Amino acid sequence: MIRKPLTKVRNPESSGSRLDNKKRLFEMVISSDLHAEYDFSQLKESELKEFHRFIKDTINKRLSITEVDTLFLRRKGPVKERECINGISRDIIHYGKGNKPFRIHGYYNEDGYFVIYQIDAKHKKHKV
Repeated sequence: MIRKPLTKVRNPESSGSRLDNKKRLFEMVISSDLHAEYDFSQLKESELKEFHRFIKDTINKRLSITEVDTLFLRRKGPVKERECINGISRDIIHYGKGNKPFRIHGYYNEDGYFVIYQIDAKHKKHKV
């Protein structure tokens, strides 16, 4: 697959630029070990199927980041969770569908990829 270069749009309010999330395709990567309590070894077959369904509903449909956020983002508004991952403080984003407990936690890296950090099949991380 040939990758297109990132589409950048000038932000008039800052001296930098930002990704154009309406045009940029949603793509996921795993770039380091997943959190030990939320990795593939913890998943049952039905939960692996739920993960595959998320891939089919996002990547296979060639959705943009904005479209994925509209359909799957679980925490509306500003990101409320930060974690230090490999020595870098990251804003953690939660994706899932509707009232189903299955969640994928991760962050966007400098190349515009969503980096999977945790697969929370039972939504146990934030149970109150």
